[in-house]
Amino acid sequence: MNTYPSTNVIDLLRLLGNLASGFIRNPRGFDLEKVLGAWIDDVIKRYGSKNVILNFLLKKVLLVSGRDLSDHILQDPPNSQGYIEGNLKKDGMSFLAPNALTISHDQQWQRLRPYNEGVLGTGCQHQY
Repeated sequence: MNTYPSTNVIDLLRLLGNLASGFIRNPRGFDLEKVLGAWIDDVIKRYGSKNVILNFLLKKVLLVSGRDLSDHILQDPPNSQGYIEGNLKKDGMSFLAPNALTISHDQQWQRLRPYNEGVLGTGCQHQY
């Protein structure tokens, strides 16, 4: 199993500085997505890896932006013997969609997948 580079306290301070300066310079036009995106791009470039562990001290999150790891994770259906949704994703989505396909695995995923594909018209032009 690969070990991926991990951010550190200096990276977090850099992020906080970017957030603060971006907000101070333009509070009404502050763009959180732009600041976070630039920070992530910088982390990927500095560590020389498209997959990086974002260490937020109390929580670690694996950022998967490399094609090979993404393909490896997605090659099989989510199951408890392989890859499943993370707690951060599950906790966030459970509020609005507790039974969503994107936070299910094993038998629940197998049951929901055909329904979702039927509703979305997977493989053909949607009628609407």
